Amino acid sequence: MRVMALVAMVMSCVLAGHSSGMQQPQPVATLDLSLLLPPGPVTPEWTKSIAFVSNSSIAAGLCKFQDSHSNRRAYSPVKKDCSLTLIRWNAGVLQPFAQTHQFSPSKSIHLTSEARVVTTPIGKAPAILYSSDLSTAVELPPLHYASQSGNTVAELTPAGWKLYHLDSTLHPIREGSGILKSISDDVAVFQDGAVVRTETLDGKSLLGSFRMRSTWDVQLVGRDRLLLSQYKRARVVDCNGMERLSFRPPEGWGSRVSWSADGNRVLFDHFSRKISILRNTGEILVAFASLGLGVADEHDNREQVEVIDVAAGISCFDLRRGFAENSEASS
Repeated sequence: MRVMALVAMVMSCVLAGHSSGMQQPQPVATLDLSLLLPPGPVTPEWTKSIAFVSNSSIAAGLCKFQDSHSNRRAYSPVKKDCSLTLIRWNAGVLQPFAQTHQFSPSKSIHLTSEARVVTTPIGKAPAILYSSDLSTAVELPPLHYASQSGNTVAELTPAGWKLYHLDSTLHPIREGSGILKSISDDVAVFQDGAVVRTETLDGKSLLGSFRMRSTWDVQLVGRDRLLLSQYKRARVVDCNGMERLSFRPPEGWGSRVSWSADGNRVLFDHFSRKISILRNTGEILVAFASLGLGVADEHDNREQVEVIDVAAGISCFDLRRGFAENSEASS
């Protein structure tokens, strides 16, 4: 059973930072995600996109997959059933209130103006703009970037990128070259060669620039700060690359990073895998025997969610979950 747990996170960090002996936070509400999918057998492979779309509403995009290949080593997943559901948190209860089955796996979900919902795709699939009750859906170009509000979006093109304002339709703002890194409703960050540039959306004002290695990931933090991150290091810098804070993010892979609206706190959601020495030895032998294909069920079974106050440089919230060797941390 796949369950979504809502945990109340107190992130003011005024009194003290995280202590390794801190008691694990307990969920204030839970919801069985399998209830949001069409009836039928539960498949072992799921994909999930879950996001807050308001202070009290959550959007959950779910898809079941089925292996279409007879050879277990040649995994070929096919999308079977999908749903997008809006869930309201009220008086300690998570209650679905709108749903559509016109949904495909998405990279992110955002609330836009007039309570519309937009999903950004994985790959070259179209973005989808839904009405506030999910009763209608309109296909858009494959938009791969969206601001926190969902009102500013970006499309990647062979020549670079295009920025749009989004309401009931797309309104072009500007085009540019280089590699787009992050956008907000005020600014765009992109890399031109070895130089990272932060400009106003209309491109009329340069807010700052600096040289950076291409291996760093870049994300906007408010209007005038950037998060530069690698596997074992994270730095908060201004638009000219001047370091304001350096810290070590949780270790793991498949991580997701998101920011509070005021840019003062960052949430890291990291996944990792821990197995017994005996199983690890067996998987190494299988990898050699299968010429590197390995086993078919190498699922992450550890998750760490940590919130860091970037101004104070302390941890406000640390949730660690462990599951059995053959289960997934994202369950």
